[in-house]
Amino acid sequence: AIPALRQHLRGSGNAFHRLHALWTLEGLGALDQNDLRETLNDPEPRLRENALHLAGPRLAASDFLLPRVR
Repeated sequence: AIPALRQHLRGSGNAFHRLHALWTLEGLGALDQNDLRETLNDPEPRLRENALHLAGPRLAASDFLLPRVR
């Protein structure tokens, strides 16, 4: 299911489907920095907002995410 969720996160034209995929990956413990990086660049502001929320706890352990969040 994880590859399918990542495909939806990156390729679905429906913002709700992308949001659902984002949070489902998080719930499964499968959300990674690449998923967040992609979502922080999403054209939909609400998806970017949710990605910021999910990135917050990961910032201290990731040099990769901090510049993206700024």
